[in-house]
Amino acid sequence: MNTRRIIHRALEGDDSVLSNQQLWLCSTCYACQENCPHLVPITDIIIKLRNMAVRRNLILPEHLELARTLIKTGHGVPINKLFQKLRQSLGLSKNPSTVHSSPDALREIRTLIHSVGFDDLVGEKTEEIKSKSDNIECISEVDPDQEMEINYE
Repeated sequence: MNTRRIIHRALEGDDSVLSNQQLWLCSTCYACQENCPHLVPITDIIIKLRNMAVRRNLILPEHLELARTLIKTGHGVPINKLFQKLRQSLGLSKNPSTVHSSPDALREIRTLIHSVGFDDLVGEKTEEIKSKSDNIECISEVDPDQEMEINYE
């Protein structure tokens, strides 16, 4: 990945940079930005370009699925049965004290997501999910032999 080339093309007005998969290879670790001798906000520019790409429906399917998972569960990588067992084998509680064990926190995350328009951007309506939120099951109360998914219906 050559971020300098991507940024240069974008500055020249080359819209094809928004549909280039290279745009999505950046891990947004900020290492290049922190080490840039010219103090160019490289990662911030990449994020802005990605935002522009998403507004034009040019998001990679994997990123779209991640965004939708975040809206549904409050996590990009929700906990599952395997990780619950691993946590317990390490002497930890089955579920971390995150939205996995707090339906109220999940509602707060969805409110924030909706307030900034992220749900509209990725085509996942939080209002529809919110209307079903009375049926959210606290994961910490789920039978340990069940798959770890929140029931929205």
